[in-house]
Amino acid sequence: MGLISSGELVLIKVDILAVKVLSPVFIILARLINKSNVTSAQNQNILILLEQRFSVSALNRAYDLSEYLTKAEYNVSVKTPFKSVFSLLNVSKYSAIVFQRSVASKLISAYLKLAADKKIKTIYDCDDLVFDPKMADSINDDINTSSAHWRSVAVNHQMVFDGCQYFLTSTGFLANHASNNSRHKAVFILRNGLNQKYVDICDDLIKHKKTDSRNIIIGYMSGTASHNKDFKLAEESIYSLLEKYDNVYLHIIGYLELSERFNKMQNKIKRIPKTPFYRLPAIMNNFDINIAPLEIGNPFTEGKSELKFVYAGYLGIPTIASQTSSYTAAIENGKTGFLCSSDKDWYNSLELLITDKDKRISVGDKAKRYIKENYIPEVMSRNTGRLFTEILQSKI
Repeated sequence: MGLISSGELVLIKVDILAVKVLSPVFIILARLINKSNVTSAQNQNILILLEQRFSVSALNRAYDLSEYLTKAEYNVSVKTPFKSVFSLLNVSKYSAIVFQRSVASKLISAYLKLAADKKIKTIYDCDDLVFDPKMADSINDDINTSSAHWRSVAVNHQMVFDGCQYFLTSTGFLANHASNNSRHKAVFILRNGLNQKYVDICDDLIKHKKTDSRNIIIGYMSGTASHNKDFKLAEESIYSLLEKYDNVYLHIIGYLELSERFNKMQNKIKRIPKTPFYRLPAIMNNFDINIAPLEIGNPFTEGKSELKFVYAGYLGIPTIASQTSSYTAAIENGKTGFLCSSDKDWYNSLELLITDKDKRISVGDKAKRYIKENYIPEVMSRNTGRLFTEILQSKI
């Protein structure tokens, strides 16, 4: 759902070049400087290392994590790849290092070695199934990227996963997978949640939401080509309902290849380019129904979190989602949302919300209540604080 600008792309290239050129020198310096420094296991200093500064994963799993930890009275430093080179020099000041989706490199190896020497806790954080090479065949990005490529990527993630003492992830599915493949590693779940800026934007939008239109907008946040296969699960039902009801429209955010039969319905379909994250709420606020189809049974999609339900639900928009493990854990079917495992489920759930305004409002309100109880920054901060206290006090 994120959008990388040309300026951001330049910064990413600077990160890569800086790490490549500066790492060898700073690794040597870091070994000398940190040799005499002593780490206090009781301090509240946490270092979060980013692999890619502009990704949605970095927002959810690094910047949001930093916000939650700060609210819980931890001292947090988030370092981009460029800045992480320099942070190597004072690594002894930290009690824990979070490797956010990090891949193997000489720099990351140096951090792991220094952390081991100084008894600093090391945490590998990832919210996708990209750390197990055996699962590479399950990644379907619809852009002809080979399994061999994803296997190579997973090998580099796995090296960091194996090198850390703890694994922090967003879903029960990923936690169970990690536990089954690394029985000696401590595994923790910290679900993806909302940050304060998102909440503030939504609170302002809700005050001005118009609810008197007879048109019904089905919204789909696609983002990337990897969701083409997912959308097909709901495609037949959406096509039939667009045809059946003259007041039903489809809004698509991001990349999606629609079947040719949709060509005759272009007047009922609005395409919105990939959008910077904090502009999404204003677009979603026009949705009447949010859909979140995901391939069921595919290990990669089963590992995906329930964030689309959370993002839409905070705005009071009901979600219809695939019956994957994360959505099943988050949604009470028929009350806070709808879960689908067949064409019939998709059709019936969509038609119910299209034709019953009271049901749309009721499900949306209950979803928002549930999200306020479980995903807002205050709740996430309490959960994160307790989790990191447990990690720092553990004997691993």
